[in-house]
Amino acid sequence: MTDFDKLDALEGLMNPGVGPALYNLAQQVPADQAIVEVGSFKGKSTCYLACGSRDGYGAPVVAVDPWDLAGNVYGKHGFTRPVVRETFEAQLKKMRVRGRVAAKQAFSVDAAAAYDGPKIGLLFIDGDHTEAAVRADVEAWTPHLATGHTIAFDDYDTKPNPGVKRVVWSLAGYNVEVVANHLAVCTKG
Repeated sequence: MTDFDKLDALEGLMNPGVGPALYNLAQQVPADQAIVEVGSFKGKSTCYLACGSRDGYGAPVVAVDPWDLAGNVYGKHGFTRPVVRETFEAQLKKMRVRGRVAAKQAFSVDAAAAYDGPKIGLLFIDGDHTEAAVRADVEAWTPHLATGHTIAFDDYDTKPNPGVKRVVWSLAGYNVEVVANHLAVCTKG
């Protein structure tokens, strides 16, 4: 079984084609920059990012999720159940990438305010998909972005999440490529 077969078999919410795209993006991030994921859930996308980093330049991966913090919305997928965080940990260990990932249990804006790591070469936003929350995520993390960075947004063109698309198209100076019909990859032009 290849790494991609193992990654595809992990638990999580991911549309086909998004994982390999994240893997490829993570491979390109220089070692002196970071990869930050906003919204990690059970860690499937985290594993793709960490494996891509491992097979690329070795950039550190920071996974930000509130998991079961007070105030997190339970949602139809049970985001706040303790088993979600346990699955996250187990899947990173299964893929042998736990040591490559710094997990931060926090709301995105709070994590950005406290962030003191290297400049961010890849920011993957897959947290709260309301327009206000996506916009707040972008604004909070922007001061930490490296020159030549990429911002990727999951669930870009889905009916329940029109705010993601609105935020993507409001970004000034970015080239936007849509991958696998769900991932908007935004690079500075």
